[in-house]
Amino acid sequence: MRRKRFSIPVTLLSVLLVATFFVCCIFVKSTAEEYSVNITVLQTSDIHGMINPYNYINNTKTNWGMAHIATIVKEERIKDPKLLLVDTGDTSQNNYLQYFRAEKIHPAVKALNYLDYDLWTPGNHEFNYEFKYLEKQIEDFKGEILIGNAYTQKGERWQKGWHIFEVKGVRVAIFGITAPHIPMWEKENKEHYNYMTFTQPIDEVGKILDELENKADVIIGNIHYGLEGTYKSKGIEAIAKTYAGRIDGLLIGHAHKNVDTEICGIPVLEPGKNGRYIGKLVINVNNKQGKWTVNKDKSYGELIDVSLSKADHEFLNEFKELHQKSLALAYKNK
Repeated sequence: MRRKRFSIPVTLLSVLLVATFFVCCIFVKSTAEEYSVNITVLQTSDIHGMINPYNYINNTKTNWGMAHIATIVKEERIKDPKLLLVDTGDTSQNNYLQYFRAEKIHPAVKALNYLDYDLWTPGNHEFNYEFKYLEKQIEDFKGEILIGNAYTQKGERWQKGWHIFEVKGVRVAIFGITAPHIPMWEKENKEHYNYMTFTQPIDEVGKILDELENKADVIIGNIHYGLEGTYKSKGIEAIAKTYAGRIDGLLIGHAHKNVDTEICGIPVLEPGKNGRYIGKLVINVNNKQGKWTVNKDKSYGELIDVSLSKADHEFLNEFKELHQKSLALAYKNK
């Protein structure tokens, strides 16, 4: 009888233990279904030939440029190996860099590839020279080229308007727009832009957002245009206000201003000029039962002062020949 009475509690205990195990598993699973991740995007813009930390026009050393940016990119990739690196245009012109446009690979493109940029939206100054050289730059660049508002004479987009990156399981869409006034600035050399048509940024953004409907979890604009529009065109401030709720971040350029602000809940960054700053956009996204939503309270942008970092020695070594050739060219043009 003792054995019989003793066996009942053991059985009950076993059942309770098993039940507790499954309850715990269910609880862990349910809590694991909700979590968040950060999507990091680093941005440069309006580098204007500042590959090496040297102003060849003024014959002076600098504490900024892509050699310094390289250091920051390395540091940030240690923090987040899945970050995206983008450029917002006006990269290949100025500081004598345009004189090397006929080289096998344009030095600006070589620098972008060396740092493994994911995306490039050429600016208006990329159209200052023969169109064949810009075509070659685009062909040689290893990342995505996005210019959504440039249309050929056939009425087709010359380049892709947007691209979706898969980052940490999140569908991150980035669209690209360039300054619309290229035909006006290059009116004496229409072949520089191959007689294309450039639509207004605010109109093209709306079109692209419609194209991205239900395709992405995060949407970021990479736009070579400033906060205030020019020549009666509406700028980024108007774009942010018009499409608030449909855009999660705006990376901009062209105006050479330091911008770190928020418009209608959208972080907006512009990292000045000549590689003095690098923009860092962090979008926090929360996953609940397989659905991603942007957490605006934990999303932010910031400008990183490039001059506070040392130039990357490996980068300097890679572009040492360019430095020597640029010095020689500067001396010749005195």
